[in-house]
Amino acid sequence: MANHNTNNETVNDMNYDVAICVAVDKKGNSSIGWIDNEAGDSVVAKNSPKFEVGENNEHQASVLSLMAEKLTDMVEKGTVKKGSKVLLVLSDSVAPRFFEARNEMLKHSISTEDEIEEATNAVIAKISKGWMPQYWLDALADLACAYAYALSKGAKVGATKKSQLTEKELAPAEKDTMPEDPAIKAGARITVGEEGKIAESTLYVAPYVHAGEYTVIDRSYQSKKGKILQYAVNRWENVEFIPNSVNNLIDLNKAVSDRLPKVKKLTVRIA
Repeated sequence: MANHNTNNETVNDMNYDVAICVAVDKKGNSSIGWIDNEAGDSVVAKNSPKFEVGENNEHQASVLSLMAEKLTDMVEKGTVKKGSKVLLVLSDSVAPRFFEARNEMLKHSISTEDEIEEATNAVIAKISKGWMPQYWLDALADLACAYAYALSKGAKVGATKKSQLTEKELAPAEKDTMPEDPAIKAGARITVGEEGKIAESTLYVAPYVHAGEYTVIDRSYQSKKGKILQYAVNRWENVEFIPNSVNNLIDLNKAVSDRLPKVKKLTVRIA
């Protein structure tokens, strides 16, 4: 058993040993795939369960349950072991749940069974919200238990948003502000220099991308609190090739998504 919390080391799309990718659509159809670099294997499951649907985005909660089940299975079978770096590839709407869980988990030691239980309960309490029905609460408990179990066996666990495989979000220059900026809009060309500074804007920066010119992608969306501004760029726009570790994840994500039933394109007819 691990003597401490092993999750301080960052696991990302460049250094993972094992990756798990899940997709669940609004009708509860699911698909799951994984990469085992040690075995040189990339797999999409032939059959995946169908989950409950409802009015509280249960399909998003199901992503966490299916991910947790696979992570636990891989630990039990020895695919994930001490020192393994595990990357969870999550939809953008679900990934923040994991990031919140990770931040809480890092506060706790996991040296003993009691500490593991205490850490797991603390994570569940932190990420559970008042609006959530039991279905969501159960899914979050699944995630917390599987996460703590993997860490207790000495694995390192991280996550990435699916969009981050091909895009990088622009960040506000001032923390916790997302201001309107006429230079930052869909289709605008920006020049990124050292430390992610944007020549055309003092309000935003572009961290973790190579220097060069980029086209702004508008990912803003409407929420109950109003419009949430969100912008990104293609992270590979100024590189000659995509590393195989990332390309493998992009291919896996596409294969997982392609397993879900597609909406049939209809031909318009006159009746």
